[in-house]
Amino acid sequence: MSTTLFQKALADRWSLLPHEVQALHSVQDVGSFSGKADITRGTSLIARFAAWFFGFPKAGRDVPVTITKTRADKGEIWERNFNGSTFRSFCSQADKPYHYRERFWLFTYEQELPVQNSTMHLPVRRGWLLGLPIPRPLLPGSESREYAEDGTFRFDVVLNAPLWGGLIVRYTGHLTPDQ
Repeated sequence: MSTTLFQKALADRWSLLPHEVQALHSVQDVGSFSGKADITRGTSLIARFAAWFFGFPKAGRDVPVTITKTRADKGEIWERNFNGSTFRSFCSQADKPYHYRERFWLFTYEQELPVQNSTMHLPVRRGWLLGLPIPRPLLPGSESREYAEDGTFRFDVVLNAPLWGGLIVRYTGHLTPDQ
């Protein structure tokens, strides 16, 4: 088995993650995970625009979700399908230890990967638009985390708009491997 993106990025922190979180980030070729999510959308103009632009899912409870991860040259393609509403990103290695980059269309964000109490957090630290740096005050906020509870992978993704734009989207839920 070859080392995966998150195994490389996390290095010595990898062993601090529960098995359920490691499983989601250990895909060797193509892997899918399914579950349910509760989704909340922000109501400000900037939040609604950002949610539309990036294709984030509409608000709902117990929404079926499938995450498909495909390894590619120099990274991973993540496809998130919330009851037919799909958005993709490309994840790759960052220059800094304990970081990775995620590209959505014209935007690339670098996220740090601190692990505390068996929970991986994913705060946004830097960003680029068409390769040009985005000033820190214009970066979205991320209070996202991945963890395990009762033997199940759990996620809590919270994205906030910059400049006091409020919540863009929050989706919380669980996933299990489809095999």
